[in-house]
Amino acid sequence: MSPDVIDLSGAAPRLPADVMTRFHDHLAKAASEPRLWSEPAKFGDPLLREQLAARHGRRPDEVCVTAGVRSAALIYGRTAHHVHLERPTFEGLVPALTVAGAALSRWTWDEPPAVDRTRDAGGTVLVWATSPCRNPDGRTLTREQYRTLARLGSRPDTTVVVNRTYAIGPPDDLPDGLDLVGGLHKTWGIGARIGFAIGNGFATRAVTDLAAWAPSAIWQRAWGGFLADPHYDEAAARIRGDALRAVRAFADEAGPADAEASGSPHLLLDRPPGWTGAAFARALAAVGVKVSPGTAFGASAHQVRLSFTGVTERQARAAGGRLAELGILERRPPEHAS
Repeated sequence: MSPDVIDLSGAAPRLPADVMTRFHDHLAKAASEPRLWSEPAKFGDPLLREQLAARHGRRPDEVCVTAGVRSAALIYGRTAHHVHLERPTFEGLVPALTVAGAALSRWTWDEPPAVDRTRDAGGTVLVWATSPCRNPDGRTLTREQYRTLARLGSRPDTTVVVNRTYAIGPPDDLPDGLDLVGGLHKTWGIGARIGFAIGNGFATRAVTDLAAWAPSAIWQRAWGGFLADPHYDEAAARIRGDALRAVRAFADEAGPADAEASGSPHLLLDRPPGWTGAAFARALAAVGVKVSPGTAFGASAHQVRLSFTGVTERQARAAGGRLAELGILERRPPEHAS
């Protein structure tokens, strides 16, 4: 493998030094508040809940602070009898959602999940989707698809959860009746360990769990202060913008017809004709480009997932050039071609 490996398998975001300095200031301020050392925040720090609510168009009293999406999935999954999980999606959710023995069905966005069939079997039903910019394919639910999910969520004993991990800013016209989950580590790295669940019934499910493993009150207040910082949104947009510019740089250089930038920090590429997905990944590895198998995200074994978080434009352009030099993908025709 080439010594200068370009990691497109999901590297950690690159945090600017000025942003780290600002966060350190908020952490120091939180650590100096005596009350935070002695009083638990039952459902999350009030300031953090307020900031998360504002970014997702909900009320602060609907927000519970978690340690991330999978910790919320554990709670939802423990009380569900049947789980409808989208495909493709991050497959690490499967053990979390089925930890208590829930039956698992998979559905695609092209056809709504068969909720009525599983409701007839008895027990509670959970439906899970990721939008916007779903990992791995970058798709975002349409308004009609959101409305369809909201109608499902309005039925007795059915909860619909939308994972908004990749959202930036408040949602546009998101219908009522949907629970929302997400986390900050896709923007700031896994060290953030801050997530959320927003829904009327989640707090009742989560009381014991939040007391056991929710992030510390000091850490939550630091992040609440950071989110309230006037520079936070600019910094988050800068980090996301770096990833999107890297996607465009890769697509411009590589030129495959299915490597269009879609506003998502990741791409799903089909293997070349006559190749397996594994052989495609090995060919990329041989020229120093590390990618993830599509099967890790419930996609086809003939696909690979590319992530551009933590990747510079220079690195992305170099990776695209290495792929182009392999000469194994059909290149996109020039824009001026007829």
